[in-house]
Amino acid sequence: MPHKLYDTARVASETAFGLLRGRVVGALGVTLGRRPIFLGSRPRLIGSGQIRVGDYLLVSGATWRVTLCAEEGAVLQIGDCCFINQGVTLSARERITIGDNVMFGDGATVLDTDFHQVDASAAIKTRPIVIGDNVWISRDVLISPGVTVGAGSVIAAGSVVTRDIPPGVLAAGTPARVVRELELPDGWVRQDVTRNKPLLNALRRSR
Repeated sequence: MPHKLYDTARVASETAFGLLRGRVVGALGVTLGRRPIFLGSRPRLIGSGQIRVGDYLLVSGATWRVTLCAEEGAVLQIGDCCFINQGVTLSARERITIGDNVMFGDGATVLDTDFHQVDASAAIKTRPIVIGDNVWISRDVLISPGVTVGAGSVIAAGSVVTRDIPPGVLAAGTPARVVRELELPDGWVRQDVTRNKPLLNALRRSR
């Protein structure tokens, strides 16, 4: 019953992200870590799968709501200290795993399924996605089923990622290809936006 599921998801979103931090929420199986920050609209939650969120999540839904979806039996795993900007969609039919200190720009989309057939005889493609630690997924990027994005890499705005991206590179284009390697020292961690006061203040002003 799609309409009933959608309505239930909206109610659960308000409950999960407003009242029951750090607990599991009902049939949706939402687990939220410590001290999340939500600016503007809280995320829309869809599906009856598992949505597992680490500590210090920052979500900006200032003018465009974030959507998190895990269909029945699926897992959407989000690590610690991640930043999800407005209009982002993360949708798992099987599994999406996102590491720590990952940043998503406005309108980025991560889908582990094609949802529909391309050719009449072809099966619908559903394959898990892995996004490593310290990755920056820029504005309006599309991550396709079965892709792994290596730790520390940056995907340029508007790119469509259809194949694996190695660690520590800048990738761009449709389909995305490696542009160059990045200079990342050992032990480097992408800036923790949840503790970046100027950024937080700017996001709050944009609500």
